[in-house]
Amino acid sequence: MPYKIEDLAYIAGVLDSDGYIGMTYTIEKRHRTPPTKSYSAIVKVTQCKPQAINLIKDMFGGHIYIMTKGINQRDQTTVAIARREEVKELLTAVFPYLRIKSEQAKLVLEYIRIREAKRQKTKIGSKGRLCFPVFRGRQGTEEETLWLNVKSLNQTGRRYDYAVSSA
Repeated sequence: MPYKIEDLAYIAGVLDSDGYIGMTYTIEKRHRTPPTKSYSAIVKVTQCKPQAINLIKDMFGGHIYIMTKGINQRDQTTVAIARREEVKELLTAVFPYLRIKSEQAKLVLEYIRIREAKRQKTKIGSKGRLCFPVFRGRQGTEEETLWLNVKSLNQTGRRYDYAVSSA
């Protein structure tokens, strides 16, 4: 779907300033089977005014959440995009315009590429649905390495060392 360059650049700026590009992981514990660790890509944007949030939702999908605050405080509106196809479409479209979070976007797109390569059709399951292979335990060192790298890039409170030029 063709998008306006102005809209993509605007969304990239919103993502750079008020967005989160990252990965989450969960551990599923099931009866009589070893725990399964699964990773997923997610993009979130939170702002007080809903105009940018609505633009992102209209263009790329996702779910909108409104967090109401106390008296004399603004409500916050969040759009969360967690479907792999939607995350891939959003990050691919805005990647050329990202300045601050381009490294996170590159790592998340790499994770999506790896997951799509592993997602191979195996057979027809019950009720005619396709069954996909289940990755037990660690999904592999690639996914975990990407998750750790994205996690370290998204840490807050890092101290920056500014180079002082000696003249």
